[in-house]
Amino acid sequence: MTSRKLTGLAVCAIAFGCFSSLSPAHAQSSSPFTIRRPKDGTTVREKLRIEIPRDSIHAGGFVALYVDDKFIVAVPPEEQEEGSSNKTFTYIWDTKGSGVTDGEHTIRTVLYEPVDKSSGVNELAHSEVRVYVANKINDGPSALLLRYHYREGDNLEYSRDGTAVAIGALSETGKIGDENLGSVKGTLRLAVEDSRFDSAAQSSIYLIRNKLMSLSILNGSQEQVFEPSQLSNSMYQELLSDGRVQYETGDKTGTAEFTSLGLPVNNTLELPLLPTLQVSVGSEWKTQNQRIDIPGLSPSKQPRVTLTNKLQDLEWEGGRRTAKIHQTYEGPLREKQIQFGPVEVDGPQVKYSRDIYIAYDSGLLVRAVRSLTIEGRTTSPVGAPPPPTTGGGGSGGAGGQSGFGSMSPGGQMGMPGFGQSSGGSSRGRGKGQMGAFSGPGGDSGLVGPGGGFSGGSSSGGFSGGSSGGPRQGKGGLGSMGAAGFGPGGGGQSGFGAAGFGAGGSSGGMAMGAGGPAGYSGPGGGEAAPHRVVLRSTTDTLLLPSSLIGVGVDRGGLRTVSTRTIRTTRTTRTAII
Repeated sequence: MTSRKLTGLAVCAIAFGCFSSLSPAHAQSSSPFTIRRPKDGTTVREKLRIEIPRDSIHAGGFVALYVDDKFIVAVPPEEQEEGSSNKTFTYIWDTKGSGVTDGEHTIRTVLYEPVDKSSGVNELAHSEVRVYVANKINDGPSALLLRYHYREGDNLEYSRDGTAVAIGALSETGKIGDENLGSVKGTLRLAVEDSRFDSAAQSSIYLIRNKLMSLSILNGSQEQVFEPSQLSNSMYQELLSDGRVQYETGDKTGTAEFTSLGLPVNNTLELPLLPTLQVSVGSEWKTQNQRIDIPGLSPSKQPRVTLTNKLQDLEWEGGRRTAKIHQTYEGPLREKQIQFGPVEVDGPQVKYSRDIYIAYDSGLLVRAVRSLTIEGRTTSPVGAPPPPTTGGGGSGGAGGQSGFGSMSPGGQMGMPGFGQSSGGSSRGRGKGQMGAFSGPGGDSGLVGPGGGFSGGSSSGGFSGGSSGGPRQGKGGLGSMGAAGFGPGGGGQSGFGAAGFGAGGSSGGMAMGAGGPAGYSGPGGGEAAPHRVVLRSTTDTLLLPSSLIGVGVDRGGLRTVSTRTIRTTRTTRTAII
């Protein structure tokens, strides 16, 4: 047994919690520390389960994983309840996500325990196996005619995880970190309502119902889970087998539910347009008039561009043989202004890329990974420059001390947003210092553009600004309360539909203590025009819960003909 001063692993050990000393029972463990799965010399792909006997890991120990002598991760086993039947420690290694190349690799696991009263760790045991990674398909067809292939009654379920951020290092924020606009998790369903062969188009035609089935939005530490009744309606499309849309209805779905509220939600699944002719690995082609999935916009509002496509490779994805197509676009949009979640962007410049994986045996979209970056100018507080040290409005301050008449100071108050600075007439561009007024009661503060709901108006206090209007409406001026006795009313933050600004605040004064100041909160607001860079990523994945018709490829174990069968069935009319 060797003892090493491994700082990184020691930090991992500390993070895993308190480690107990080795007891005689543990020392006499019956199972050796060894990799039971995979076996040495196994050919593997995608996600690989690495299994080790659970009772070979002593109390307080942890396992470090190395691939080709490169440290990957250190993990402790999960707490095991008495009588548990779980006898295996398991780690899932994503061979594609880790970026390893196809070929032979050595997996090495090391069992460590911390040394008492020391930053070092002991290496108790190790085990290693050689595996051959084979994610690429080397025996696939030399040319492919890619087509979607559905049957009536198919229900394809997809998960979609997405994030939207304002990039601090590239926007005029003065921040290095990004500003999160929301993380979205949802499921979508493509339900095949009808399938027929169209002799004029010489193609199968599918009637597809496109529906958002579940949705949750995480913003900071708060998660909002939507009820089914809160989700958008279905969109129906009549599609050719290459993905061309012959007809659609319901393309405005999501406008009221998400776009108007500035929520970064893509509520439909846009099937990629496939190449018209056969393609081989390395082939490039263009697809015109394609939507680019800006988060928050309904399908009808999505900008359209011409994408450059390249068939990069044939590889395994989701247990299926797929063609990996890389799509890109970089340049301006025809629209002079677009909405990205809660942010309106002028003069948008776009950088778009998407990797799509089409199962060429079964004609299914298996996965789509999209990255979208938009740069432009905005008056939204999102990505706004940092405030100056002096000048305009500031956040609500504490209420004034008790006083009487003009001999004592009234309530102090900040002026949030981009309102007029206290005691002066200059315009500010950020949060400044609180203003102080003397005399009975003091003047109310000015709510900045798009301020929060009006503050309290109890005797002696001064109400805050009126609520901000929809999107970028400016809040009204605070009104003056009557002088009197008692605490002043506090300002209340409010929420505007299109941005984040400070709520109104007020401080009262009279014979009693001054009222509490209001607090800043999300509200509609404007900032001076500034540069902003926004980024959205989504990962859309076909789920095993999908109900797919008989005879389709289930894992690429057999080749299934995708030849269309002529039918005489009449297309049903969808009632929406």
